[in-house]
Amino acid sequence: MYFAVWILVINMALNGFFQVVLERPYFYYEYLAIPLLFCFIPKTWMRALLLSIILIADAIISIAHIYYFDTVNYLRKIPSLFITHFPWYFWLLVIAGVAIFILALHLFIQSRRVKAIGGSKTDKKTYGLFLLVCFSILYFFDTLFGFSALNFKPNGTNNINIGKSIVREYYKDMALYIKSYEPVSHFNDFENIKGDKKSIAYHYLLNDTSAHQLLIILESWGLLKDSSLRNQQIQSIVQLDQKGYRVKFDSSYFKGGTSQAEARELLNKKGEAYYSIIQNGQLDIEGLPQHKNKQGYYTSALQSFSGVHSSGHWFRTVLGFNAIKEYFNYTTASASDHNPNHQNNYYNHDNHYLAVNDEIVFEDGFQAASDHPKTFTYILTINTHLPFKSKPATIGKFPSDETESQYKRLQEQLNHIAYLLQKYPIDKLVIVGDHPPPFILKPERNLYKEKLVPAIIITKK
Repeated sequence: MYFAVWILVINMALNGFFQVVLERPYFYYEYLAIPLLFCFIPKTWMRALLLSIILIADAIISIAHIYYFDTVNYLRKIPSLFITHFPWYFWLLVIAGVAIFILALHLFIQSRRVKAIGGSKTDKKTYGLFLLVCFSILYFFDTLFGFSALNFKPNGTNNINIGKSIVREYYKDMALYIKSYEPVSHFNDFENIKGDKKSIAYHYLLNDTSAHQLLIILESWGLLKDSSLRNQQIQSIVQLDQKGYRVKFDSSYFKGGTSQAEARELLNKKGEAYYSIIQNGQLDIEGLPQHKNKQGYYTSALQSFSGVHSSGHWFRTVLGFNAIKEYFNYTTASASDHNPNHQNNYYNHDNHYLAVNDEIVFEDGFQAASDHPKTFTYILTINTHLPFKSKPATIGKFPSDETESQYKRLQEQLNHIAYLLQKYPIDKLVIVGDHPPPFILKPERNLYKEKLVPAIIITKK
């Protein structure tokens, strides 16, 4: 009973006491085997090491899935953290978290019940039986609720996952990472809501022949459930209908993170098409940029952060853009400006990403659109990525400061886009979200539609 309670508490804690949105079962089976494994591991430091590995592996896979990554690709992004500038209190929280983890681990390992576990036949039999009985009970309920390998689904698609193997989950993520990807043409086309076979960009831009076109994928822009908040956020865009533009609103199904969103909008593909391009270094279909190239458009891809750390640079190179501009292009352009106020407004302070403000890239993209007779410009933003640096809430309609601050920052970006459309007229502009903001707490996630992102189509009258 002692170990059953501890395992229950640990799994509840790693589930955020069910207040956190995680793709995690209620239990990982490996925790049930810990007492039995301790029978074969007499040394305290080795027990501590084993438990630490399990706990850290559990935390990593949960965090990766929160942000729509498989574990290996998430770990590959870790080097980029060393070029970012976290505030001092972030490191204070990290140190405090590590200290609490070490203390809790020490108390558990040194507890009387744990120290009493030995290598006797009685202990091995007792904890072997504990593993067998607990696993059987959990697997029974997983089967009953339709979430075991037996594939028994009495409730149709409404199934509840009780337990999984963390080793099996890592195996699945590793298999996804090391698999040999087929050419892009072998992947299924994107399928939008109501059976539409075209992404937002393909639907509104593929066959459009207007001279100057822009596509913007807004980072972490989700479809708000509250229509009043939604209308307030896009108010400046709505007003363009009285200023020489036609404004249309749409929405798109999403699955995955930003990489999948780029494949969705630029290739009209779903699944793992993005990783096929990164792995194979080639594209065997005609994507949207290549299609525009053939139509005589000058194609550009712009973003405010580095594309090297996210593999985005290679992706856009293979897609055939005529010009690619990223963080270092914009920092070189600003190097001669020594005005501290200009410098402060130039660089991103909204999150830990090393980037310039997205508005700098917007201005460049809109202004350069008229440099050629026909242009197609693609912009990917980053300033609204989580975790987001929050300010005290003022509206009172949000569950946290961070949700309101991120909402307002998106509103600022949309306001600036509306301003630029008056300054630098564009024939066709499509704005679409990549995915909703992956907030951790359930009340924060519940602000947004679960499977949809918004889209705005702006056409010059």
